[in-house]
Amino acid sequence: MAELPERDLEVLSLVAEYEPARASTIAEAVHWADSNGDINYRLKKLEQQRLIRREEVKDDRYPLNPKETWITQEGHNELADLTRSRPQTLEERVEWVEKQTGRMQKTYGEVKHRIVNSEDDIDSLREDIEKLDGEVDEISLKLDRLLDALEGLEHHK
Repeated sequence: MAELPERDLEVLSLVAEYEPARASTIAEAVHWADSNGDINYRLKKLEQQRLIRREEVKDDRYPLNPKETWITQEGHNELADLTRSRPQTLEERVEWVEKQTGRMQKTYGEVKHRIVNSEDDIDSLREDIEKLDGEVDEISLKLDRLLDALEGLEHHK
């Protein structure tokens, strides 16, 4: 079988850990999933490769019945192969850790960049809201003056 992408392997190992697993449970366990859809995409891929099996379960608490997931023997075999291919020597382990750390630094950098951009966007939106608030106050004041003027005209008639 072709080597699985890292996130697919992570989802497969979480299915084995939490089975019967739901996409929502797995989504809570990983940092990279923005929604259950991210997990369902991975689960469908794993199901097509017969590494897991999924079944719809009746649950009256939800409008749609959720699917529960179990790992298959092929999935267990894939995880066992992964375990056998883990670094054995100290040098291999250090290289593996350096590789993982590099990925984490890249992810951290991307997240930090997104946070800074989000903060800038929030500041810009606050300024826009303050400007709009001032404009609404001006309009309200003008409307009050207009109403006062109209009332004055009514009293003079």
